Amino acid sequence: MTLSVLSIAAYSIFLLYMIVIDWIPLFPLNDLAAAQAGGFGRRLASSLGNTLPVALVLATFIAYFNQPFPLWATAYDLFYVVVFLVLVWLAWYGPYFFGTKSEREVEAMREYGKTVQCLPKRGNNVRPNLAHEILHILFILSALSLALRLSA
Repeated sequence: MTLSVLSIAAYSIFLLYMIVIDWIPLFPLNDLAAAQAGGFGRRLASSLGNTLPVALVLATFIAYFNQPFPLWATAYDLFYVVVFLVLVWLAWYGPYFFGTKSEREVEAMREYGKTVQCLPKRGNNVRPNLAHEILHILFILSALSLALRLSA
């Protein structure tokens, strides 16, 4: 299996998972009733904001299948990885380890409180639910496939 095929598969699975978890009820993995509380427009904007950047990364792998990446594609793909890591830290792991504002804790409890939680509680700190932990693992695997592809 070539690195291009591996990367396309990894990012395709990552993207598909994002779409499924946003739109298909899989309770207790996700809680779409709580997600819909913000309205369809907010949910659609959130889903598009999450999936379009990944779709663009995937498009670079398809467009440059078994070819060297141009500088812009390499820069974008690496930029996406860094931004995703920062956002995951700010949204989940920073608040999990160090706490956050009580408003964020209440919001997270409303949206994710009924879903499966695997990490142990740390007071009232926000913690990622299982659906997000799976997403983060898929992201890491996808980012590793990018690293392998770029280093080849």
